[in-house]
Amino acid sequence: MHFLTLTAVQIPDMEEDLAKNSIVEEQKKKLQEAAKENGGETAFHSVFQQWLEQFSATFSRAVDEAVAEQLEPFNTSTDDPNYLEFVDQTEELKREYEGTIDCIKLPQGKIVPARYGFYQNRFEIQNGKVFQRKAGPARQPRRTKRAKRMQVYQNYPFQKLYRDFRQFAEEWAFADWHEEQQAYGYYSNPDAQWDWYSIGGRWPCQLLVKDSCTEYVPSEFEPGDADGDRRPPKGYRWVSAARMKNIQWDAIRKHHRAVLAERYSRLKDIFQTRVLPQGFYGKCEEDGIQLGGELIFRKDETLEEYLFRTDWYRTRKYPMPTCNFLDLDGNWEGEASFGWNSYSQDWEDALDDFLSGLSPEDVLVVVDCHI
Repeated sequence: MHFLTLTAVQIPDMEEDLAKNSIVEEQKKKLQEAAKENGGETAFHSVFQQWLEQFSATFSRAVDEAVAEQLEPFNTSTDDPNYLEFVDQTEELKREYEGTIDCIKLPQGKIVPARYGFYQNRFEIQNGKVFQRKAGPARQPRRTKRAKRMQVYQNYPFQKLYRDFRQFAEEWAFADWHEEQQAYGYYSNPDAQWDWYSIGGRWPCQLLVKDSCTEYVPSEFEPGDADGDRRPPKGYRWVSAARMKNIQWDAIRKHHRAVLAERYSRLKDIFQTRVLPQGFYGKCEEDGIQLGGELIFRKDETLEEYLFRTDWYRTRKYPMPTCNFLDLDGNWEGEASFGWNSYSQDWEDALDDFLSGLSPEDVLVVVDCHI
């Protein structure tokens, strides 16, 4: 699952590092040459090229490093001991070791769990008998000759199957013994929120700055993505990070409203003509256009009524949708803690307070997190 997380970081004023910029430009050239020699651009070339483009300036590289540091305490795969806690599985495994499991006795006399590796994929137990899975042309469970030579041992004790608890824990449960803890278990980050992230990612059109702005992280776009609704207003550019003083909130609000007005015009035309464009999955009904179980366009609805219903930005101090934010003090706040109540007022207030609390020099970053 991907989710947008607004992250605040602080970046000092800095001069452009021309030496590093030159190295990045050289890497771009080498990558382009490698793509030509390879007969075309591969997925690897494309991803790396985008990364080089996005972080080719000193400011954007500084943002990249600051975001990595800010997000690390919430990394599911962190190896920093400051963020890890030991999860002791010993008692849980001991209780399981005292239990039973359905087993199969093989023709050669060995008893194995029915859910054991090779046998789990080939055989199953039905009504106290062994059947071979996907047998014959019909690929159905059958009592094949080999299956008939096997016996079922239901509720067979683990303590008979494994000579001691250690063998059970390590060979059945694949648990790791930690000498320093004198226990079986693993280390985990109790505050984990993500396992992968990218700056901008699936949300490249959230922040607008003027074309004259020099401190920003450019948004990544797939070919053709920067057209239509994603085309920035004249004199502006979409970015994935910028200082608060450079983010043009009014321009974002106006652009969003213009996009909705254009959408209203298209939907109204579809409803009146009953001609559905290619790739449009809505359905014209008597009372409007249905999509996903709701009316996205209502019969006789005026533009003003449509905008009042759909433009939730109009009530917001900051036109910025997100389900999480990470403040400068390293506090992660999520909409879930406010009840998942479709952008409840409490969540909107918390988000506005977060953004209002940032100074003009602080940097706001759009982060696409995955978990």
